[in-house]
Amino acid sequence: MSEERNKILKLLEEGHITSDEAEKLLDAVDKGQHVKESNSKTDTDEDSFKEFKKEFRSFKDGFLSFIDDTIQRIKEGPFEFTFNHVNVNRSFDFSSEGIKQFDFDLVNSSVEFITSDQDQILVELKGKVYKEDDQYKAEQTFDETFQ
Repeated sequence: MSEERNKILKLLEEGHITSDEAEKLLDAVDKGQHVKESNSKTDTDEDSFKEFKKEFRSFKDGFLSFIDDTIQRIKEGPFEFTFNHVNVNRSFDFSSEGIKQFDFDLVNSSVEFITSDQDQILVELKGKVYKEDDQYKAEQTFDETFQ
């Protein structure tokens, strides 16, 4: 048995391709081997090359179809890629007296500094607390990270 056939059967055995896809790929391999045998007997090198290109395209199309089907199965699979989250907004007002620097370590948050004519610093903080549906619990979790 040829190496190509073994690879196709292994993909089928492991569940990476369906039996229909395996059959198409095996047919393409069989046609390629048949073409090689008949071309070596009667056809010229140029005809052989054209046939090889044709079979290669067929194999390539089958392989690309396999990849597309696999991606589609992943998309339609039972995987959940969305996570619940709650948005939390906080405002902090500081006297600018004695403040020389702010140090932030932010994850899933953003900070906006708003200019003022007074000696006050207003910081608007917008964050997300993931895997939480309850607004109150999310705000508690958010506030605990700033203590």
